[in-house]
Amino acid sequence: SYPSSGELNFRLTTHDAPTIISAIEEKL
Repeated sequence: SYPSSGELNFRLTTHDAPTIISAIEEKL
């Protein structure tokens, strides 16, 4: 399941950003 845009934006402002970006890139 994908996070809502609000949750995604929140995570991008935290130290989780690298992990999230890596996960997104793997799906591309």
